[in-house]
Amino acid sequence: MKIGLVLLLLPAVCMVGCDRTHLAAGYGKSVRHAFNAQVDLTASGSRSNSQVGLDPEEAAIVLKTYKKSLSPSKDDEPANRSPIIMLSPPGAAGSAPAPYSVNP
Repeated sequence: MKIGLVLLLLPAVCMVGCDRTHLAAGYGKSVRHAFNAQVDLTASGSRSNSQVGLDPEEAAIVLKTYKKSLSPSKDDEPANRSPIIMLSPPGAAGSAPAPYSVNP
């Protein structure tokens, strides 16, 4: 009996929560307008793509130049390629205050 009553009341309570009377009259108008503005241009697929790619020789030159720009040169010393962290001396003008540590 109680289960049947719950099964009847649960959908009724859910339907009351889904009532649209609390929404403004223009609710969703901008979304509907945006969807209507998206026009299907069926003729757009009939045009051929006029862009032409690179010929194989030019593509090889571009790839070789790109790879060369990414790799370090052989005459670079390892010291020149190592990262460096530069810090200003403590108390220098315009520097941030030194971090402090709390010792227990």
